[in-house]
Amino acid sequence: MEHLFGDHFCEHVIFSDSILIYSNTTSDPSATLFTIFCISLVNGLFRAGYPVRGALASGDFYRDVEVEQGSICLAGAPIIEAYELAECLDFAGCVVAPSAERFFALKSLYFQYEVPIKCRGKQGMFVLNALADEEESRGISRQVVLEKFGAHNKRIGVDVLPKLNNTIDFFEACKREACRTP
Repeated sequence: MEHLFGDHFCEHVIFSDSILIYSNTTSDPSATLFTIFCISLVNGLFRAGYPVRGALASGDFYRDVEVEQGSICLAGAPIIEAYELAECLDFAGCVVAPSAERFFALKSLYFQYEVPIKCRGKQGMFVLNALADEEESRGISRQVVLEKFGAHNKRIGVDVLPKLNNTIDFFEACKREACRTP
């Protein structure tokens, strides 16, 4: 991934099975572009057979890059908040942490949803609309979700079924929102 829309729109770090995308901008147009990018990334990974969980958080963070050594250090409350929240999700999708709610202006990109949280039931939160485009929503079915969860020789055991079924329910909610939003 190269920098998008200039040198400072967003950057990323990949470590183990995690991708951290971050930006220093908080203006409405940049926050909207960042959100669209995150939706595209989550959708692209899903379509490639990698259903992911994610969270958008906002706040001050520390960043130190040493190019010569190839190292990067990131720390701060929004990074921890996003990581902890994503780890608790029991569906494939991306939620908006309370710290980031104030940056959302384009209502077609998110909606309120009862998010399944591991061992804690459901919590009302904002989620990124994975199927904000009505055309795209027609291509998602239970069979497609099963195929994506089982891609790359992944086994769908009894421990994965709740996440899979919750993801199907989430996509159904996204479809309803896509039809409702002009």
